[in-house]
Formats: sequence, structure tokens, C-alpha cells
Amino acid sequence: MERNESSINKENCIGDALLEIINLQNLLSNISTPYLGSLLGRLFKVDTIPFMLFTKKGIHHVSSHFINIDSIGQECFTTSFFGVNSYEKGTHCANITLLRPFDINNRPVTDLCEVYRLEKTPVCTDIDLSCICGLQCLDTDLLMRKIIIEPKW
Repeated sequence: MERNESSINKENCIGDALLEIINLQNLLSNISTPYLGSLLGRLFKVDTIPFMLFTKKGIHHVSSHFINIDSIGQECFTTSFFGVNSYEKGTHCANITLLRPFDINNRPVTDLCEVYRLEKTPVCTDIDLSCICGLQCLDTDLLMRKIIIEPKW
């Protein structure tokens, strides 16, 4: 099957955006100044820039399961939130981490409107960029939000 030039340019554009996210993540992780040291990096408290992927059919979702160390057994979840681990320019494949969405009550959610915070999972997967036509970066605050439970008395 012959690929047309517009699909190649689209993949290059998505790949370039992923490379830019990787560079920013590396900057956040390794930021240091001669006078402040790594203080600025500790202020950001994130090493991942969350994003969503889009296909021609809409938001890209991935379902997965993983063994949760805090509880016994496997947990299954579906997400449309990701962090990028690696991408090699010229390839059609990127390695991404799945970010698990939670609502304000710390319950897993699938509805985009209910997402209050995101949590990194140990689940990584490779994704074919030829089916991706858009990428939307999200606020890093989603990875830093904590659930605060106020006492009733």
C-alpha cells in the first residue's frame, strides 16, 4: 500500500510534537541553576506532561490491566490520557505510559468531564502513529492534585 504525502507529514508533525514533549519532560526532570540548584525542578513536582491523542473517529482510548501492589489482584481501566516515554524520529511508533483518570472523590472515571486528577501507572505500550491525527497537551496540575478529605467535625 502506497502512503500519500499528507499522511507522512501528519505523522512527522505528531512525532515532532512528541519529541518536543520529551525535551520538556527532560528539562523538568533535570532543571538546575548555579545558584538555586534543583529548586525549580522540585517546585514543578512533575516529570510527565499529560496529553490526549485523537484519531479520525475521535479521542483515542486504550484499555489495559495491571497488578496493583496496594491491593491484591489485577485492575482493569480504560484511559485516553498518556505520557510519552520515547519516540525515534522517522519511525511510526512511540512508547507511551498510560495515565489513570480519577474524579474528585478518588474514583476511577471514563468520562472526560469528570476527570479531576491523573495518576501514572506502570503500564507502557507502543502506539502506531499512522492512525493518530491530533495531540492535545493537558495541564500538569492534573498529575499533582491531591484528594483532600475534610473531617466532618
